Amino acid sequence: MKNEPYIYILGRKPLLSLAELLTQFPDKDILSIRPKTFVSKTKINDPQAFLNTLGGTIRVAKIFHKAQKKNVKSLEAEIPKWIPFLKKYFKDRFKSCDGKIRFAMNIYNIPHPREIFLKKLLNEVKRNLKETGLKVRFVNNNFKNVESVVTLKEKLISKKGCEINVIVGDKFFLFAETVAVQNVDKYSERDYGKPARDPRSGMLPPKLAQIMINLAKTNAKGQKNKIEYVYDPFGGTGTILMESALQGLHAIGSDIDKQAVQYSKKNIEWLKKVHKIGSKQKIKIATLDATKLTAKQLKENMSVKRLEKFAIVTEPFLGPPFFRFPLMEKLEEHMRFLDYLYTKFFEQMKEILPKGTIIIFVIPAFRDKTHDIRMGKTVEKICSLGYSVIDLIPDHVAKKYEIGKPETPSLLYDRKDQIVAREIYKFVKNT
Repeated sequence: MKNEPYIYILGRKPLLSLAELLTQFPDKDILSIRPKTFVSKTKINDPQAFLNTLGGTIRVAKIFHKAQKKNVKSLEAEIPKWIPFLKKYFKDRFKSCDGKIRFAMNIYNIPHPREIFLKKLLNEVKRNLKETGLKVRFVNNNFKNVESVVTLKEKLISKKGCEINVIVGDKFFLFAETVAVQNVDKYSERDYGKPARDPRSGMLPPKLAQIMINLAKTNAKGQKNKIEYVYDPFGGTGTILMESALQGLHAIGSDIDKQAVQYSKKNIEWLKKVHKIGSKQKIKIATLDATKLTAKQLKENMSVKRLEKFAIVTEPFLGPPFFRFPLMEKLEEHMRFLDYLYTKFFEQMKEILPKGTIIIFVIPAFRDKTHDIRMGKTVEKICSLGYSVIDLIPDHVAKKYEIGKPETPSLLYDRKDQIVAREIYKFVKNT
C-alpha cells in the first residue's frame, strides 16, 4: 500500500520518547498515540536516517494492512482472520527470493505476558507459509518481541528477511513491517569507543543527549524552533556537543574543569575523523565558569556572532556518585550546593539570553526505597528569575490520547534501583 503512515515504536522510557517525537511532527499529522507506539502520516524520505537522529525511538515501521477490531473475544481467536493477508504479503514480498527466509513478529500495546499469544501466532504463520512453498524460520527467542540487536544480526531488514509488528489499537489492528531500527552498536561506539571518558562527569548516554537536543527544537508555543547553535555550559567530556554536531548543528561548550575540557577536545577530534564532519561546522569548547559567563566570553571564545537561533542543552554537575542512599544531613548539604550552582547559572544567563531562548536542563532526583526527593524549590527559584517551565507532554495531547502523565511538567530518565535519577526540564526565558 502506497503512502501509508509510519509507526514509531517507543523506547524504554515511553513518555520521554513521546516528548521527543512531539517536537518532530505537527499535531495535525498525528494519527494515534498508544502506550508503546506513535503513528504519524508525515512523509519520511529516509526512515533510517531520520531514526538515527532520535534517541528514544527503537523502530520505524510502515503499515501494510489494517484489520478491524470488532467483538474480539481473545487475541488468539483473531489469528485465523490474519493468516490470509499475511500469506499474501509474504508471497508478494519474497516472490523473487531464493533460500530460507528469516522473519520475526512483535506485538505492542497488550498486557504482559504476550509469549503465549506470540507462540501461537508464529507457529501458525510459519505453518501456513510453508504450505505456500516458502522456506521460513522465525527468530523470536522464547516467543518474545525481538530486540533491535536481533533485528540487525538476523538481517531482518533485507531481501531475505522481514520483521512484522502487530499494533493493537482501540478500533483496529495495524500490521507494519520494520523499515528502520535503532543501531545499538553505533551508540556503543560513541559511548564506549571514544578516546576519553570520565565517570566523575556522569557519563550522559548518547541516546539521552539526542533526546534533549530534539526537545530544544520546539519553542514555548510548540512551534518549530529553528536552532543553529547548541551551547552546553557544563560540557564534561562532550557528549552533547558530539550529538549536536552529528545533527548538523554548530556545537559550542564550556566547562570549569580543565581536564574535562581536554577530554572533550580529544573526543571532538575523534568524532571529526570517524564521522567526517566538515570544517564549516563549528565545534568548540573552552574553560569557563558557567556561573560567571558573559556574552563577550561566548562571542570571543566560541565565535558566536549573535545569540539568535540558539538553545542551551546541558546536564550540569549532579554530584558525586552514590553507592547507597546518603544520610539526610549529607544529602541536604549536597542539594544546597546544587541549588546555589543551578540558580546562579540561570541568574547569569538572564543577562545574556534573548527572550524565548530554550534551555533543556537536567536536575537530579534522589531516590530511596519509598519515595523520590526532588529539587522543586530550586525550580521555583529559577522561574522567579524570569523563566517558565514548558510541559514536555502538553495537556491537550495528554487529554486527546488519554496519556497518563506525571503531575510535574518534567520527565524522569532513570533505571531500577538507581539512587540519582535524571529529571529533564524544558525552560524558556520570558523577558
